[in-house]
Amino acid sequence: MIEVINDKCVGCGACLKACAYDAIRVTDKLASIDLEKCTLCGACVQACVIRALQWNADLPGAANEKFWKAYVAKHGQKPSSYAAQG
Repeated sequence: MIEVINDKCVGCGACLKACAYDAIRVTDKLASIDLEKCTLCGACVQACVIRALQWNADLPGAANEKFWKAYVAKHGQKPSSYAAQG
């Protein structure tokens, strides 16, 4: 999943512009992600220069494995922005 780190987000809209799926809204200087529209492409994570959007794979064991298995099935590999987050 991609999550917004509220303490870092300044509502600049870079993620909004990067999202080709209209999955991000910025309200009161805070981004939010519509998980129904989000395709997990990672464009918003890459666009956020202050790193207020990050991959969150800290799901409990089996849920984490299921999430990444589904992601890789859809996209072929984990996103480069996830690996770079380190």
